[in-house]
Amino acid sequence: MNKYANIMLLGRTGVGKSSFINYLIGKDVCKAATGMPVTQGFATYTYNTGKIPLRIYDSKGLEVENYSNQKEEIIKFIKTKCNDADVFNWLHTIFYCINLGGRRLDPGEIEFIKSIKGNIAQNVHIIITHCKENQSASKGTPEHAMEEYLRSNFGKEIKIYFVNSVSVKFRNGTVVNQFGRKKVLDEIFKLLWRDISLKISNDYSAELHSGYVKISYRIKNALEATVGQINTMKVFQEISGSRDVCSEWEDIFEDKEQELDSLIDNLNENYQNRIKPLADFYNSYSECMGCYIQAYDISDFGTSELFEIDIDRILNQSKLGKFVEEIDNISDDDIFGIIGGVIKGGYYLVTIRKRFQEIIDDISWELQKSVPSEEQIQKVVYEKLIEQMR
Repeated sequence: MNKYANIMLLGRTGVGKSSFINYLIGKDVCKAATGMPVTQGFATYTYNTGKIPLRIYDSKGLEVENYSNQKEEIIKFIKTKCNDADVFNWLHTIFYCINLGGRRLDPGEIEFIKSIKGNIAQNVHIIITHCKENQSASKGTPEHAMEEYLRSNFGKEIKIYFVNSVSVKFRNGTVVNQFGRKKVLDEIFKLLWRDISLKISNDYSAELHSGYVKISYRIKNALEATVGQINTMKVFQEISGSRDVCSEWEDIFEDKEQELDSLIDNLNENYQNRIKPLADFYNSYSECMGCYIQAYDISDFGTSELFEIDIDRILNQSKLGKFVEEIDNISDDDIFGIIGGVIKGGYYLVTIRKRFQEIIDDISWELQKSVPSEEQIQKVVYEKLIEQMR
């Protein structure tokens, strides 16, 4: 199946969407692209860059009178694409273009943008076209006023870019050259890799946390199985010192520790294989747009030290040590009393099984406390993935 870099252009008629995308890509894409019929409120174009084809979804005149007919279809389409489990099916970049010289957004447009942002994890990039100032710092400029207006409606985190896509010479001789492209490209590719990293780290953390929990329960089940095997003779053997009560449990812990290592190794290998084509796709998309921010393969997700089965600490935190000491202090008379009386032997058997179960419950609780949360795992993996972009 062909992989495309999917770009969505939103905005009213005449805001400069075509000029913007041509300027951003560095070619007259709209003329060279292959068009498809208008569907779901927008037209679809494909453009072969030589590295990776671009698929451009262009809204056709989001005018106020058409909002009620178009916006629900478009929001549904964006939500379906961007929440797809397969990153290759996402809309990788979403632009909402606004003409600086046009009228401000009406309430319907504001709610439309908020609805898009509220339904997806990816960023919506607000492109202010036909600008004269390359930044919004100067108070009193239309650019500054527009930025204040947008942030008051969408919050401080909204991504806003000031762009002039076509050089303009005014009657007084003033020339406003093209600007804004580099900043837009740098930001959209940094944010795209963050979006990809967020998706991957969320998936990874859910799998690893589930594996941690399953292993901790298997430890408890294995320990409980040893309690079920305890009989009167075994009680005597352990009390008489011929068998170490901890040894079988230590074997269980060591076995599950190896299982934990295998879980992490297999998960790392699977996600390395998953990330490689994503990094290749990202790099091709970046290069074809003339932006050379690159993502690199990852070998270490930083999770091997998050959950260690520390046998000594866990056993020390439990009541096992005290119980072993109590057993060691049982006199020979008590031992022969167990052998000589079935009733007393049965009492010791029930008591020891009960005590072992209490200890297992303590160990299970210690294990559960040791398991890192999905949020902790996600944070570690996300930071490792972000380090791969440079």
